[in-house]
Amino acid sequence: MPSQTKKLCAKVMNRKTRKVRFNIELNKDPRVLLLYIIEQKYISPKSAYRWTADKIIQDASAYLSDEHYLFGLELKCKADKLDKISMNKLKSIIKKALTKKYLERPSPPISASILCGYILEGNDGLQYESIKSGKSCVWKKYL
Repeated sequence: MPSQTKKLCAKVMNRKTRKVRFNIELNKDPRVLLLYIIEQKYISPKSAYRWTADKIIQDASAYLSDEHYLFGLELKCKADKLDKISMNKLKSIIKKALTKKYLERPSPPISASILCGYILEGNDGLQYESIKSGKSCVWKKYL
């Protein structure tokens, strides 16, 4: 992580930057959008029938544009641990997560290899941790 990003994350976590604006377009970073979509539970068995991948991305992008900038900065600090992805890759991840196969399994609907090291709530309401297994990652129940 570059030193500039470390300083930014330190300031955000200290909550001294409520009025400070940084030159970062959070709604254009696919990693930030992905974390926001996961945290707000856009992809869940209850809400999936109402949303398409385009609508989810558009809604998340609008939310992070101005109103909730500090929340977006916190997500940016978490997102720096993820591998870079493009908007097209984000769209394909969401489309895949909205399929019946991923919505009906007990673990989270997002692939574990994308979020290696993260803890998320599964479709069954339990916590799951993405653990490295060989070259990929798998979801294991978090105790």
